[in-house]
Amino acid sequence: MKHFRILSLDGGGIKGTFTAAVAANLEKLTGKRLADHFDLITGTSTGGIIALALGLGFPAQEILEFYLNRGPQIFPSTGTGRLVHRLRHAFRHKYSQEVLRGSLEGVFGDKKLGESKCRLVIPAYDCNAGRVQLFKTAHHTRFVQDHRLTATEVAMATAAAPTYFPAFAAPDGQTFLDGGVWANCPIVVGLLEAVFVLNNPPSGVDILSIGTTEVPFDVSKGKRFGGLLTWNRRLVTLLTQAQIDAALAQAQIITGKRAKRIDAVTRPGRFAMDDASQIDALHGLGSCHAKEQVDDVAARFLYAPAEAFVPHHSVFLKADVSRGSHPTPAVARRRRRRSLGLARAGYPGQSHMIANISATGALLETDHEIPVGTLLDLDLELETGMTAKVTAQVVRVQQPRWGSVSGVGVEFIDFRGDARQSVEQYVEAEALALATAMPN
Repeated sequence: MKHFRILSLDGGGIKGTFTAAVAANLEKLTGKRLADHFDLITGTSTGGIIALALGLGFPAQEILEFYLNRGPQIFPSTGTGRLVHRLRHAFRHKYSQEVLRGSLEGVFGDKKLGESKCRLVIPAYDCNAGRVQLFKTAHHTRFVQDHRLTATEVAMATAAAPTYFPAFAAPDGQTFLDGGVWANCPIVVGLLEAVFVLNNPPSGVDILSIGTTEVPFDVSKGKRFGGLLTWNRRLVTLLTQAQIDAALAQAQIITGKRAKRIDAVTRPGRFAMDDASQIDALHGLGSCHAKEQVDDVAARFLYAPAEAFVPHHSVFLKADVSRGSHPTPAVARRRRRRSLGLARAGYPGQSHMIANISATGALLETDHEIPVGTLLDLDLELETGMTAKVTAQVVRVQQPRWGSVSGVGVEFIDFRGDARQSVEQYVEAEALALATAMPN
């Protein structure tokens, strides 16, 4: 029986070298690409970077080389200025966001999240809204926004670890922190996506979870009664490890113990999330664990390619011109052709007359093919003077009814601002509308 397979990748800074080494050696030993054999990949922070790269088609060996070559530049040694660096870190972030961005752009270029060949779910935290954030590929009709983001933007958001890097300020004004503040091990994130979004039964889900090394942890008597100085950074270690342990246990309960974990238990202090001097050791440790686990991984997860992922919305359509770059069309009203209120817009080639409209969708005239599933940004100009901006999806194609002109039925799936109220009022009043369709 073919199960729905999830690859879950933990956060951990430069310790992602361990994860990348595990992935690279699994691919090398089996001759199979991981992304081709998993139905969904979820990753947090450094794991999110690896997940993005796998989804975009990069061989795991190239991802490992990124850590080996760029890791020391992203997390530079402080050298003789260690004391000064620590004092600075007490008040400001420790490392340069621009170095990280430059490194990511050097790999991803202008590739977008929506170009992934596998479903992706990448956790982050929205500073402005004060809530968790999940960046997702368009693996559901409702997911109409994230696929347009660049891979670098998503990577910067999920990897903006507090105190190490500043929060990532997105172009649209949103600000994000590292997904590790709530889902350093995103195994349950991926599981819930598989069950409640993609409608897979929990018993039909297999999960491979790869960590970034862990250390034995207990709470000493002194810390049980200690304050801030007593706990210091160990408090963060406790919160992170407890979250990981809870997530793994929950996933095992929900799936009936169908989750496999690959991780290495190391002595305390051997590795740190920003200690690039240990990259070679992390590389070797990951290679070792991959060799130990390859037979089981191959049997449970790599037995057959996953079904091809076909996103509901594509980044390759004109639909992906950013909204901010859309020229505002000069709309010229024409005579009405039918009682339904057809009218023409004045922006050549990108305007469609509305043959019918309701509160949930519309029928548009078009003189060129628009495939079912295409995402459209519609600027509706209502005859009452009101305007509305909606995102719609083509759900059916109607054969020509007006000479050489065919029609497409679209369903409204997102209303911006007070657009929903405007459309409903317009429909109720049986007003006439013009639509300027910018595929988006």
